Amino acid sequence: MPTCFAPGSTSGYRKNTQKRHFFAPPSDPELLRKWKRVIPRADKELSKTCKCTDFAEIVESSAAIRLPANWRTAALEEEPGQRRQIVLYVAGMKAGAYTILKSVVVWDDITYLVHANGKLLRQSSFDVEIRSLQDLEALLQIVHSKNFCLGCSSSDVATSRAGVKVGGTLFHRDCSVLTDADKGVCNMCISLIKNLKKKASLPARKKVPVAASVLRKRETVDSCHRST
Repeated sequence: MPTCFAPGSTSGYRKNTQKRHFFAPPSDPELLRKWKRVIPRADKELSKTCKCTDFAEIVESSAAIRLPANWRTAALEEEPGQRRQIVLYVAGMKAGAYTILKSVVVWDDITYLVHANGKLLRQSSFDVEIRSLQDLEALLQIVHSKNFCLGCSSSDVATSRAGVKVGGTLFHRDCSVLTDADKGVCNMCISLIKNLKKKASLPARKKVPVAASVLRKRETVDSCHRST
C-alpha cells in the first residue's frame, strides 16, 4: 500500500487502518511546482510518482487547480466527526438577486455533488469519476460550459401536472436545470413542450346530441320507476 506524501499524514502506514483513496500529483510541470508549494516537505521533494490523500486541503488552495473563469473555492466549517469538504462555486445575479449559480461540493474521500440554481443534480449527468485533480478540473469545465435550461413560455402551451411554473416560464418537474451549450432547453423540457403542443392541436371532442326518441324512452322508464 502506498503512503501519503503530505507532512503529518499517517494514511497508508500500519498504525492507521483507515482506508483512503490515493491519487498522484499532476504531471504538468507548472501545476507540479504549485503543488510543491502547497504540500512542502523538508526531507523530500514532491514528484509525480508520489501519492497523496489530503485532497480537500490541496483543492482549497486555488493556486493548485485551474478554475474556470469567475469560479472560487471555499472551505466549510466542519462539525466534529464530519468529513472535510470544499465548495467550488460561481456566483452572480439571478432574478435580481446575487446568488450561487453553480457549485461542486467535494469531500476528502473524493466523492462530490453538483448543484445548479439551488437544485441537486444527478451525478450520472456528468459521468466523471474523480481520481485526480485533473479529473476535478475536467468536471468543473463541464459544469461551467453548460447553460441554464430556458424552459418555455407558459403562455405558449397549456399547463400540465408534469410541469412547474416559475414566473412566466414552464419547466418539466424533472428538468435537468443545465443543458449543453448548443441547446437552449433540456431534453425533459423539450419532451414536455412537444406533448403539451400535441394535446393542444388535437380537436376537442364534440358532444353527440341525443335523439329525441331516446329521450322520450328515458322519460317513460323514469316515470315507470316513480309509479312503482
